[in-house]
Amino acid sequence: PGCEADVIPVTPGVYDCRIVQLYAPEEADSDDVFDREEPHFHLVITAAVNQSSVKFEEVPWFPEGDD
Repeated sequence: PGCEADVIPVTPGVYDCRIVQLYAPEEADSDDVFDREEPHFHLVITAAVNQSSVKFEEVPWFPEGDD
């Protein structure tokens, strides 16, 4: 909730997506990281060269059922 406007428009197709975490994973739950105003991740989207890319159904670091 609250991220509905965070959309990156792309032309339909297959893309490679690289996500770089900008803080140490073990600090993810700290107030210092959680309350940051700046981005937590850097996202790079490029047209895929290899059409056999993997499709993710969930965010890999937040698997369904993880609380």
